[in-house]
This record gives sequence, C-alpha cells and structure tokens, in this order.
Amino acid sequence: MAQGSSGRIVIDVDPEFKQELYDALKQSGSTLKDWFLNHATEFCDEQRQPSLLRVSDRGVSYGARSASLTPTPDKNGSNNSTEN
Repeated sequence: MAQGSSGRIVIDVDPEFKQELYDALKQSGSTLKDWFLNHATEFCDEQRQPSLLRVSDRGVSYGARSASLTPTPDKNGSNNSTEN
C-alpha cells in the first residue's frame, strides 16, 4: 500500500462495515479521527514499551489443565478416573 508524506491515512473497508463503525462512534460520542488517534497512540506506546500484561493475555492460564474426575469405563468395563 502506498505511503505518502502527507498526514492522511486512507484505507478501503466494506461500506456496510463503514456505516456500522460510524454508527458505533456516533453512539459513543466519538469521531473516527479521535478514536483512531487514541488507539493508534496506545498501539505505538505499547510497541515502544510493552506492558507486562496485555488485555489479550488476561485470563490465560499457563500449563494448568483441569482434570476430569468422572470415571470412564476402560475396555474391560471397569471404571477408571481420567486425569489430564
């Protein structure tokens, strides 16, 4: 995609999505420019200084698996509890 030296950023999006975005921005009391600048600034700041816990990482458990305590019959018909 071309990158000029002006202060303009141009992207092509689906017209229905464009309308949905503008409706949501209007409902929130924001403009596309304000929304973009806020999010772009936050993104650039994050790239310069990554946070210790990003929003997408919250609630992720590392290495923890839940064990099933429900007995399951083996091929001999006896019940064994399964563990992960």
